[in-house]
Amino acid sequence: MEPTYAVRTSDDTVEAWSTARLPFEPKGTLLQFRDELRTALGSLTPCPGACMRATYGAADDGQFVDTENVLLYNVGTSHLRHLAARATTFERAFTYPTPPGESGMRPDRLHYVRYVAGPTADLTHWASAGRIAAFEDVDVSSLAKPGPIWAAIRTQSAPPSPGVGARQRFLVRLRIRDRRPAHGTNLAGLIKPVLDGVISAFHSHVGEADHVSRRLAEAGVGEYTAVRRALRDSSWGALGPRPLVRPFGARGVQWNPADDYCVAASVELDPAPAAGLRWQFSGELLRVRPR
Repeated sequence: MEPTYAVRTSDDTVEAWSTARLPFEPKGTLLQFRDELRTALGSLTPCPGACMRATYGAADDGQFVDTENVLLYNVGTSHLRHLAARATTFERAFTYPTPPGESGMRPDRLHYVRYVAGPTADLTHWASAGRIAAFEDVDVSSLAKPGPIWAAIRTQSAPPSPGVGARQRFLVRLRIRDRRPAHGTNLAGLIKPVLDGVISAFHSHVGEADHVSRRLAEAGVGEYTAVRRALRDSSWGALGPRPLVRPFGARGVQWNPADDYCVAASVELDPAPAAGLRWQFSGELLRVRPR
């Protein structure tokens, strides 16, 4: 049979090629691929500063791709924790290197991932082309779910200008301050809910709002009327309007930001013991251009 994946490890880098993109719950050879990838990542030694650069490369086939999911969440953030204790970047690339000749893999239509443990976590494929939105020193008690993050930005920051933007590729830069660092922090595990909350904050919601506003109010995100008004507020729609949140399960909600347009992110963790809510974060959303 034709090989379906290959994993290669060097001193500070893990690279892998596969004929299918790694899903959240892989089966068969994709499960074997994830296991080998996890083992390879576990063999890397973090350098001083514990920064990780992750890249997903594949041809632009028009399919929905959540880059963060492919590189972090679907691999399992506990397997990346040691590499990304202080900073993480991830990027979407539309090219990739040829797989090793000994792998026997054809070079066309592959999915490629690369993880580098280094002293810095700079972006390599994308550069800033201007600011879309920004926020500074936003306090929140929990980063576990997008809702409180969305609400914290909306209540502690000013809306961007202009308010409504067109759909476009963008990058996110975040700095997260942990005021209780003795508790331990898995930065890789924070990235998904934080990014979902941050990106959601710069969409305006279209569609049914009463039901989801009640559920958010019941979850402690905010008072019902204020939440409903905030969801509809077009002045925050720098990333455009979309069906942003919908009921999920018996009492929950599911957020639906345009994270497939987030082609890069840079997230830094600052352990800074202090009083107040545990978390404080600042960030910006930026237009991008290829390097």
